[in-house]
Amino acid sequence: MKLINKYFIPEIFLQDKEALFKKNPDIPEPDTSTEVNRYIIYVTPKLTSAIEQLIYHFKKYIENHLYRISVEKFNSQDISVVLRPVFETLFINIFKNDEHGNYLNLFLIVFSDIFSKKILEAFGRDKKPLRYTTIICDYFWKIFEDALKKFKNESPLLYASNYQDFSFELAEFIFLDQLALFDVSPDPIASNFLFSQKEKKINARFLISLETYNEINDILKKGLLKLKGKSEYKRLLKRKKITTDRLNFNTINFLFRNNEILLKIANSNNVKKEISRLRISPQEITYLYEDIMRSIKIKNILNFYKKMFVYVENVDELEELQEKGLLFRFEEGKKIHKNIKNATVFFMDIRNFTKTSKHMNPDEVTKQLHIILDPVPDIVIKFGGFVDKMLGDGVMVLFGVKNDISTDEHALNAVRSAILLHEHFEKIKKSVNFNEIGIGINTGKISIAQFGQVTAIGKTVNKAARLCSSKEKKIVADDKSLIVTGPSYEIAKEIEHDNINSTPFLVTTDDANNLYNTGIAISNTTYLFIKKVYNLISVTYDNTNFEYFYDPLLKRNIVFRYAGNAALKGFGKEKVYEVIWHNEYVMKIKKYGEKDSLDHLFDNWLKP
Repeated sequence: MKLINKYFIPEIFLQDKEALFKKNPDIPEPDTSTEVNRYIIYVTPKLTSAIEQLIYHFKKYIENHLYRISVEKFNSQDISVVLRPVFETLFINIFKNDEHGNYLNLFLIVFSDIFSKKILEAFGRDKKPLRYTTIICDYFWKIFEDALKKFKNESPLLYASNYQDFSFELAEFIFLDQLALFDVSPDPIASNFLFSQKEKKINARFLISLETYNEINDILKKGLLKLKGKSEYKRLLKRKKITTDRLNFNTINFLFRNNEILLKIANSNNVKKEISRLRISPQEITYLYEDIMRSIKIKNILNFYKKMFVYVENVDELEELQEKGLLFRFEEGKKIHKNIKNATVFFMDIRNFTKTSKHMNPDEVTKQLHIILDPVPDIVIKFGGFVDKMLGDGVMVLFGVKNDISTDEHALNAVRSAILLHEHFEKIKKSVNFNEIGIGINTGKISIAQFGQVTAIGKTVNKAARLCSSKEKKIVADDKSLIVTGPSYEIAKEIEHDNINSTPFLVTTDDANNLYNTGIAISNTTYLFIKKVYNLISVTYDNTNFEYFYDPLLKRNIVFRYAGNAALKGFGKEKVYEVIWHNEYVMKIKKYGEKDSLDHLFDNWLKP
């Protein structure tokens, strides 16, 4: 998900996101299974110890007035050199186990949280360190850059996969912007880190004085009130999306274009002193003001995430937490996170592919595969899915994995995609040699693994594959001992010739719990997931129970039918449901089906 998002960050920050970062950083989702959203984090004690030693070294360094020595001299001192491998090794481990920068960004916020707490322990609320933060910032930035360069040289393919189009803006803010590491207040305000002109001291990162910042702030607020009162500006403000209730970046930029406001800033006493002291122009003063505003806003956003951090100290809990996909573990040589999500897995398979294709020209097989499978990506993307694997004669698709925030739509989105793919196959069936496809869908927790790309593994995936598989089609006559096997068009001929009673169902089971699937088979989990979210209407038609609801997205009714228990390899007997979408049969169910008046009583009985 994005760092600045509507789920965890207040609305006031969403308006500024384009001004804060050129590319909104990605970050893993927190655990939302409890009443309080949280990140459960373990950090190796080596890191905490190294930070404590470095801060102690830094404190002695400035207390003894050694700050006049260059940054290079600080970096070359014994303790700095000894601690460097601790930070570098941890960075490289994160690079190796990262997922497109998500874990790196989370670690950077964790790092700043730990460091700022240790600064508070060492210095209290003394602002003295803020005059010399360049020493620490440059030290960490150099280590970070060297570690990244080393990783790129050693693992160029993995580097390209994770960081080719990655923006390191958050890393730059954490290490070079001062507030992330040195601001110890819960709510950053300028008075916490800017010096008064009377103190004759300068912040190492933010050069202007507190008086200058406050004066510009007051001028802008008065200008905003004046602007708000002028009716002739209403249309312009609306077109430029300028808010008049607060100073966001869009509003500040608009105000700084006003000559009257700029003249007031340039002629203010404190700004004049600042221009003389720093030997810069009034325009540069406004840039410094904007820089401070940006830093405060980003630090506020980071503080929202820090409130969600829960640190684990008991190492006995680590394995269990990691196995559940709850832990983010920042430790040398360890996997950072087992990415487990609630998602829906979808398999589609072309039936009798091997038997049919061995009698065909290879070029013709390839051509027909393209006809059948080419529309798959476009269809599933419409519903938030993505193709995980092309399987030769089939495809594996994941839903609910790449969304910014997981929603309850992924199960139904898989069903929607399955219906459209079956309809596509019906349209092109006469132009190919293959007569049937089968689709299996299952919902549950999946583990997202990174093997150069994102893929899903686990029992949820395996069950979806089993639901997609099928025994050879069989239809047994009601009054004869005749068994018909083979493709559906051959069976249809036999049915017509022998007048065998049949049903329109494409997913069935027999007394031996074999599964026959040339339609859409969904697991009991997927069925219950959909039923929990949508109000299904129960009816009985032709001695069969159905449940249906109207889908506004597909603009049609979708019907579910219990198909029986199927013996799925590795899972035992499992309930299987069929999705029915053919309009003619669906209309019959709606028109002639009798509503089950006891259904709501049964639902109440099942409730815990």
